[in-house]
Amino acid sequence: MKIEINIDVEALVKEAIKEYIKENLVINNTGEKIHIQHTVTAEDKVQVTLNSEQNAPKYAVDWEYAPQAGKRRNKVQKALHEKELSLGRLLTPQEKGEIEGKAEVDDIAEQKAKEDVIEKARIEKLAKEGTDAAVKEIEKENKPLTNSSLFTDESSELDKAEKEAEATTPEAEELDDLQKLFS
Repeated sequence: MKIEINIDVEALVKEAIKEYIKENLVINNTGEKIHIQHTVTAEDKVQVTLNSEQNAPKYAVDWEYAPQAGKRRNKVQKALHEKELSLGRLLTPQEKGEIEGKAEVDDIAEQKAKEDVIEKARIEKLAKEGTDAAVKEIEKENKPLTNSSLFTDESSELDKAEKEAEATTPEAEELDDLQKLFS
């Protein structure tokens, strides 16, 4: 007599391993990032440590706004990356919008302040020019007039101008016969 028994040894071993892990597995959770470290202790228990700060890499995330070699980032991208670092994760579209909006408001305020300073400087310059001109006019009006300086300076200039005009004007001869014009 012969008895045959079909036993699936592989399935039995898998089940035994699963039961062993369930009984002897110790999980220590220390944060959000997952980093698994397998160690065997003296009692043959398997310890899994999640997010051990000393064992895990500093950042396990590929940042969307991280610095890139050879490229410059603007203020918005820097602010977005700082927020990513502070949260330890990528930003949601709402968070991105809030940060970009705040940066835009800051830029607008900064631009308005610059424009106000330029406008104030322009107004001060115009006011200074106006007051300087007014001071010169007042000084000119209040300056004591002397008879000799009043007549000699202006009259000599007028005489010179008249003499130059007379010197450059040719004298004309009287025309007796109109036929001389056409010959």
